[in-house]
Amino acid sequence: MSERSWLLQFPDQELLLEAVDRARETGLKVLDAYAPYPIEGLQQRVGGPVTRTSWLIFLAGLSGAALGFALCSWSAVWAYPFQIGGTPLFSWPAFLPITFECGVLLAALTAFVSVFAQAGLPRYHHPLFDFEAFRAASYNGFFLQVRGDYEAARQLGGVFHAE
Repeated sequence: MSERSWLLQFPDQELLLEAVDRARETGLKVLDAYAPYPIEGLQQRVGGPVTRTSWLIFLAGLSGAALGFALCSWSAVWAYPFQIGGTPLFSWPAFLPITFECGVLLAALTAFVSVFAQAGLPRYHHPLFDFEAFRAASYNGFFLQVRGDYEAARQLGGVFHAE
């Protein structure tokens, strides 16, 4: 049988953690685990993709700061050169607040957009909500979503739901 996604329901957290370990051993790909409260060690066992969001945000902040500094320099030195009180045209300490604010602004916008995009939002309906049993995930359900062969997924135990 071809690889499909399977949803398994477990009565408690110990069985869920054991199933995650067995799924890794049998070669199933663990897509996600759902529990009504945080379970210590579950996120590390499930794993997940490594994102480069922090580097992207850092580079966007540096770019925003550079653009802010360049804008202040251009406007003070070349576009509108006013000599006020004997100060030099390129008075860089006056540019620091704008530089900082432009860096923070671009970093924050990049963080918002990248996290929004990585989460797949806006998503108005998730296929897991088609299962009546999954509606208990927020208060009384421990679920494991795996991808792989039917027989390997069946060996994990739990209540089996096909997607």
